[in-house]
Amino acid sequence: MGNDIIHPYKNVMTYTKHYKYNQLKDYLKKKHALSKLEISTVKKHIDTCDTCWDTWNRVRWDQAKYKDGFQDLKNYLGDKFELYHDSSWALADEWYDKKPNSEIEVSNFYKTTKEYVYNSLIFFESEDRKDFTPNYELFKKKYGIKTIVDYGCGIGNDGLSMLKAGFDVYFVDFDCPSTDFLKWRLKEKNFDNKKRVFDVESNDFPIVDMVWTIDALEHMTNPFDIFRAISDKTRLFVYFIDDDDQAGGRHPFHIPFDHSDFRKKLINLGFSGEDHEYLSVWVRPSSKV
Repeated sequence: MGNDIIHPYKNVMTYTKHYKYNQLKDYLKKKHALSKLEISTVKKHIDTCDTCWDTWNRVRWDQAKYKDGFQDLKNYLGDKFELYHDSSWALADEWYDKKPNSEIEVSNFYKTTKEYVYNSLIFFESEDRKDFTPNYELFKKKYGIKTIVDYGCGIGNDGLSMLKAGFDVYFVDFDCPSTDFLKWRLKEKNFDNKKRVFDVESNDFPIVDMVWTIDALEHMTNPFDIFRAISDKTRLFVYFIDDDDQAGGRHPFHIPFDHSDFRKKLINLGFSGEDHEYLSVWVRPSSKV
């Protein structure tokens, strides 16, 4: 699928051939079983082709339509709900427009953007993102996990599924539009009256068995400093970063993450790494089962 002209701003190319709807639907279904090369080939095309991106956006929305999260968002936004809203481009455009650079500017971006409400939900409910629920039994049986902090929780996708699985979960993020939606979801689902959502800037959440951080560290200007400040509140630290940027969409807000340096610092904090296929799992030696 050849290319000709590169757009000076959005890096959009002109293509003579395009992916059909059913091709991208099939790709989404099989994506997590494909090789990195196969994924990057499709991603490079749809990220630089307006026609195929529009199709991909519709495919993901249609996959998410019948999920609980989709109905949650529709009920929450009411008349303001926009079916097929392209939050990926909107989020990237907002970042380029504001050009946050300092820690304060980056933090303010996440405190105010409304696009992550849509973006996080579609990524999760379309199953474009990897499914981590098969690991829940591992956490229970191997590590005896009962209490969890979903750190950088956003709209609470993972934490809500963990609550349903029987874990006692707390949610930590900025006070922002995403956590406003999360609080509404918790109330609507009638979990209990316990305070579960905490402002990341206060870090006054309870001590827990596990801190769970998925697709969040790469959004932080100082991820290790942030974890060090909360490291005494957990015995198990689990994180995941899409290193190869395999998610569909534009990510100018992903800050380069140095895994090697981060791991060295975790070891210096007293944590040791555990073997896992794709999650980064870190345990305090004294708490190993």
